[in-house]
Amino acid sequence: MVKVFAPDWWRTATPYTEDLCVTLHVFHNCTKFNIPIQTCNRVKSIRNALFAHGQLQVNNVERKHALRDLITFLKQPEISITQSGKLAITQLYSLKSKCVIDHIIEGDPVGLQHHLVNVLKPRDAAENTILDRSDNVKAVRSCLSEETCVPLTCTDPCLWEPAFTFDGYLEDRPVLFGRKWLVDKVQASLMTTPSRGIMLTAEMGYGKSTLVSHLICSGEQSHGIGLQKYLLSYHICKFDVISTQKPEYFIINLVSMLIENLPEAGNAILTNKLAFHFLQVDKCSEDPVGCIDATLVHSLRQLTFDEERYVIIDAIDECGESAAISMSLLDVLSKRIHKLPWWLKFFITARDINIVNSKLPEMQILHEMSEDIQNQNDIDTFLTDNLFIHTDTFSRLFGTQAEIR
Repeated sequence: MVKVFAPDWWRTATPYTEDLCVTLHVFHNCTKFNIPIQTCNRVKSIRNALFAHGQLQVNNVERKHALRDLITFLKQPEISITQSGKLAITQLYSLKSKCVIDHIIEGDPVGLQHHLVNVLKPRDAAENTILDRSDNVKAVRSCLSEETCVPLTCTDPCLWEPAFTFDGYLEDRPVLFGRKWLVDKVQASLMTTPSRGIMLTAEMGYGKSTLVSHLICSGEQSHGIGLQKYLLSYHICKFDVISTQKPEYFIINLVSMLIENLPEAGNAILTNKLAFHFLQVDKCSEDPVGCIDATLVHSLRQLTFDEERYVIIDAIDECGESAAISMSLLDVLSKRIHKLPWWLKFFITARDINIVNSKLPEMQILHEMSEDIQNQNDIDTFLTDNLFIHTDTFSRLFGTQAEIR
């Protein structure tokens, strides 16, 4: 196969087949294989950037992206059915599950202690600044961190850049206290509803945005990690940030994440000439409904997946009518959400406003109220954990715990 399908410069007396580039050439040139071209290109990029030219180390981000793309490549049916393919997938998953701390423990337990002291207790601001620049320290912090936000980024070669990201807003997120019952309720409803998804409505100040941030940034042991594993994209509406209200940014971000995370969907979008035409912010902004039709409705019409994927939109009522934009994200969704693929489901939050509910009748409504018993129980637990540490003092000043409650 190498002699037939590889380039002339590989055809030596003894064909060299150990280089991954040879395999990629065979997959590309032999029409018997149906591996998406973008999947092969990503693996080729990894090979060229990280292995071909003697690079001796990779940072944590490069490692994460390389393992993800290599595993995606190996999971292609033509490869995963072979014994060597199955073995390679197992080995990569094992490598992926190890963070830098595991490697330090294997080779140098004393070094682990030294790293942790430096990471957790820098002696001054100057030392902390230096540590922040170290990829090794970032890797340790990544292992220690309980939360990882779903990124709206793509790896090289990036076939289509996201139009707008929300990292800064997520960094300012408050911590979710309690509400495990609500996380469970949202997840269970999303996974069982026959509708287009779930819309959580509640009064201002209920904590809807905090819940959304928790779902996007759940740690491995957190409530919400089940939904996060299938979270494809998200959008955060801000009434005072015009960019967050533009439907074209939502559409292009979602398309970008489809291309990045679902190769079959990416291939369907990128091979559609009209979709590719619309994948420019100026074109999409001129006709957002036509843009969502070309890139998502028409391109993905024939695709099916065994598992659903989720899209989160926070505060959709703040992406309603605005003098700054010609058509709102709420209007675009009201016109097209029912035509999107069935495997794409939405979790949307909003204040309990009639116009929002009427524009999205395809959504199952979960209306929550602050005075519900579950919320009261969460408040009790918070007060107990934070105010009644010195029980005798509070009882003397304010009465018993029961009276205060």
